[in-house]
Amino acid sequence: PLLWKDAPVRPFRFNPKVPKEQLGHPVFVTLKAKFIPGRNVWGFVALTAPPQETAPKFLKASKQDKATVQQESKKNKHQGQRPSKKDHEGGNGERSNPPSKPILKKKPPLVEGETDL
Repeated sequence: PLLWKDAPVRPFRFNPKVPKEQLGHPVFVTLKAKFIPGRNVWGFVALTAPPQETAPKFLKASKQDKATVQQESKKNKHQGQRPSKKDHEGGNGERSNPPSKPILKKKPPLVEGETDL
């Protein structure tokens, strides 16, 4: 959902019961929006292009472009790794807080005639 007061066009709503001539046409808008987490919706920020009757052309990334981006992200991921806790604790390898053991749930006692699977 998008919250947008004073929108220049009305939202298109498809109704299969209405004849095609009376439906109207969808209008495409290009805009900036920001997410409002408290309401779980998007809020309008700015209109980046005037409304259009035809769908805007989009850029489809080629396989070569995707491969380049993937290599760059892998390279940046390795460079931007955070140092481990061992580096900050002096490198002796001991942890101050050992991992906790999982708590097992007790099974209810079997009733006569039942078998444990």
